[in-house]
Amino acid sequence: MDWNRLKTEFKRSLDYNIFVFVGYSMSDPDFRQIYMEYQDGLKLRSDYEDAKKTYVVNKHSDIHSYRLAKQVWDSRKATLLPLDAEDFLKELWDSVQLRGTKELKKKVASRLSIELNVFDAQINELKKSFGFTEDDAIHYLDIMTRGRERNESRN
Repeated sequence: MDWNRLKTEFKRSLDYNIFVFVGYSMSDPDFRQIYMEYQDGLKLRSDYEDAKKTYVVNKHSDIHSYRLAKQVWDSRKATLLPLDAEDFLKELWDSVQLRGTKELKKKVASRLSIELNVFDAQINELKKSFGFTEDDAIHYLDIMTRGRERNESRN
């Protein structure tokens, strides 16, 4: 592993990125070395108005170990998320999917020049008529209306 490159990238990222440490603990020597070297920089990030957050995903076996870990991470200005890596990544995926679906619904409804409640009714019709799932119906309408978007941008 090229430590110098890793450290340079990490330091550069402090100002621009949200950090989510998944599956690491202070008992991991590599993580501990990087974290300890940059802990002041990670703490300072939370002092700015547009602060970039630091999250630590780490499940605990009981309430006492959770409370202790929460105090430690709070003092380091990081937010502890008491999930194991698998649960966290599933929640993250579900959240991204939901957000993407909502944005796509807005976009397609806008192309059709209809309100979202009317669009939802059309989705329900597709679900009933063709046995589509909601996501399938939204993607179908997205594909069918893409030509409208291209034609409107040409005019």
